[in-house]
Amino acid sequence: MVGLFYRAGDLLGLSALMVSECGRRLPGYQPALQGSLRILLASVWRALGPGGGEDPSWLRLVPALQRMYEAGGAGIGLAEVAAGAGWSAAHFSRVFRRALGQSVQQFLRRLRVHRAATLLLTTGDRVEAVAASAGYSDGRALRRAFSACYGTTPAAYRRVARG
Repeated sequence: MVGLFYRAGDLLGLSALMVSECGRRLPGYQPALQGSLRILLASVWRALGPGGGEDPSWLRLVPALQRMYEAGGAGIGLAEVAAGAGWSAAHFSRVFRRALGQSVQQFLRRLRVHRAATLLLTTGDRVEAVAASAGYSDGRALRRAFSACYGTTPAAYRRVARG
């Protein structure tokens, strides 16, 4: 299971599953969350690799990642998060890609679609309202992004996930 969630981009999927477990609170959700958290922590630890503690520059990404998560990937861009870390956009991009294995833009796109997935599971809002909350211009834009990421439509995802 750890291998499945080893890459940084896949950690977002694991996070979405954790949010889903919290929202549904089905019997056994607490052990499921504890297991997911262990996988998440192990993946982050492995991503740092040998000597990860010797170069603390990746620590400057933490507040930027927090800001991106808080924004849900919407309404925030590379210039803003780079400035928050005290780096130029180019340097921030290099450090970010080296640490997370993807560009800032890819990460923000994934955050937006995962935020939409979380809203689909935790609210009864229509797809158009979820799209607006996740920073998409309309339901059609969300459907395209969602299909590219999850291979299904938002409505089908909601039906299957809710059982």
